[in-house]
Amino acid sequence: MICAASGRLSLTGVRSQPGIMYGPSMSLEDASVLAKLFSHLRDEEQIPSFLYAFQNLREERCQSNCVLDISNVKFMMAPEGEATKMRDRMMRDRHDQGRNVLEGDDEDGTIAQWDRNRELFGYDAEDEADNWWVQWGLLQERAKAAHQEDDTRMELFALDVSVRIA
Repeated sequence: MICAASGRLSLTGVRSQPGIMYGPSMSLEDASVLAKLFSHLRDEEQIPSFLYAFQNLREERCQSNCVLDISNVKFMMAPEGEATKMRDRMMRDRHDQGRNVLEGDDEDGTIAQWDRNRELFGYDAEDEADNWWVQWGLLQERAKAAHQEDDTRMELFALDVSVRIA
């Protein structure tokens, strides 16, 4: 999508998300954020602001999920060895104890990995876009409306005085 006002380009879709496993779901998140933001569109002048919001909401998440994606692939596809045997054994032990296999703990150093995965799947893109609208979008709209109101008041009080000298 190209913004006519700024000439900037916004990439969305599967090809714009470089992830191996999460690329398609990230593209759906992109679409959800854009749809939610643009549901508030009342004026063409809002488009650049919405595109900046889209970038702010998506850029960091997309980058961190790309890193997580690669990390998960390395974790799952590691070559057979002592580390993978220990990982599998610890996961089996958790299962046998009735614990969640995907919960990490300090003993195996995977707690951060599983926490990031929970965060990945617990994310609600539309909620994030709504939060942006409530925190920033409405503020911008109110500021613009107040500015237009001030301009209207100034026009009401403007006097056109002309003096003729005879």
